[in-house]
Amino acid sequence: MIILLVSIEIFTKSFPLCKYVNIEIFKIIDGDTISILLDYSISSHTDGKIICIQKKIEEKIRLFGIDCPEPDQLYGKEAKQYLSKLIKNKKVDINEIDRDYYCRPVALIYNKNVCVNEELIKNGLAWVYPKYCKKDFCKEWEKYQEIAKKKKLGLWSLKNPIPPWEFRRKKRQKRD
Repeated sequence: MIILLVSIEIFTKSFPLCKYVNIEIFKIIDGDTISILLDYSISSHTDGKIICIQKKIEEKIRLFGIDCPEPDQLYGKEAKQYLSKLIKNKKVDINEIDRDYYCRPVALIYNKNVCVNEELIKNGLAWVYPKYCKKDFCKEWEKYQEIAKKKKLGLWSLKNPIPPWEFRRKKRQKRD
């Protein structure tokens, strides 16, 4: 198993980071995960014949540096609805920052130069994810989160909002 984990890490580090420009969102999965459709073309030369296969492949993308409430958690539906309002049926730019444990791209999403990740924080619909948000701009995001808390926006209107990473951990513990 250790060999498998090492090979997965080497595999995920071998992906080049991508930038997608003017991409239409295929699906809003939840408040911090979307999917896009990518066109792939594969060409093969066999016995003097050229075979071309074109297909669309769905690529799930996780929003970098934030964690929105889970769909079955308070404000989970509102986070998804707000993300949908910001980007559904719109062309966006996607700047990949990293790959997660599942090899999904983790990215900043921009709609007309507005950072969608940041907008979710400013509106009280996402936490800055302290475990993963280590870029310089994350300090600015933490300030936006504090402002949203003071204004009691979104999930900050709750007396004791539970961060999604704790919510998921508690859910796993109940299953085990």
